[in-house]
Amino acid sequence: MIETTRKKNEKGITLIEQVTVLAIAAILSSLTFVGVGFVRGERIMGISRELLGDLQGIRLDTMITSVAANSRGFGIRFVDRYSYVIFEFDDCNNNSAYDVNGCDGNREEANTTTRNLEASISLLINNANPANNILIFDKLGIPREGNWELWNNGSGTLLVQRTGSTYTKRCLSINISRVREGVWDGVNCQEL
Repeated sequence: MIETTRKKNEKGITLIEQVTVLAIAAILSSLTFVGVGFVRGERIMGISRELLGDLQGIRLDTMITSVAANSRGFGIRFVDRYSYVIFEFDDCNNNSAYDVNGCDGNREEANTTTRNLEASISLLINNANPANNILIFDKLGIPREGNWELWNNGSGTLLVQRTGSTYTKRCLSINISRVREGVWDGVNCQEL
């Protein structure tokens, strides 16, 4: 006689159990893949918001408070694509121009703070390397260059991006009357 019932001690898994395990594994792997992109986007957004806060803060500080004896405002100097320095513009020689060698052979900067970005995130100004670019807000909150001309003819765009990536890029739009955050569409900063 052929036995058709399963023995109680027989080991093994059924097809339904195998399919269930594969379905759970597929769901977890898809969540992990989506999560990595989400985290990267959040990092870009966080750095963009930090830079926005720094720019709005120095613009406000310029209009409200100044500590240095010959203060003409506050500014930001981009060291390279990965770092920048926030400073108070101490015009020690009273020529209204930011001098790299200043009065004592030092930059005309007081009360400096250096910010370093995460290694995989970089900045661009109008799609160019921002190294040695100076942005100073005057006492009226107007963005100026080191030679006291309007910064980028009165408006410009800072782009925050993940180096070598196609993830969504954030941008900061800076003009005479405001500093706003937005999303880069490949051509323009779409302000939020």
